[in-house]
Amino acid sequence: MEESEFQNRVDLNDLKQAVQNIKTEVGKIIVGQEDMIELLIAAFQEPCQWTFQEYSSLPI
Repeated sequence: MEESEFQNRVDLNDLKQAVQNIKTEVGKIIVGQEDMIELLIAAFQEPCQWTFQEYSSLPI
């Protein structure tokens, strides 16, 4: 197997384990929706760009 050229400068094992723990716990409540849980985790990792003022002006 060919060695990858990219090498992490930071050990991501703790992050991977934390994400797996979150998936496990959320999966106890949201059963059978693994894809939705993946999207939810991704949303948590994205910084919020909206302010309350911008959000309150959206049509509901």
